[in-house]
Amino acid sequence: MDYYNRQRPHVFNGGISPVAAEENLKILAGIS
Repeated sequence: MDYYNRQRPHVFNGGISPVAAEENLKILAGIS
């Protein structure tokens, strides 16, 4: 989930990149 998503913003994530969305999920879930 890393190699192609850094430069691929997605409408599903509100326009942010999947990597950024995943980081937000980790923060919300309390996963470091």
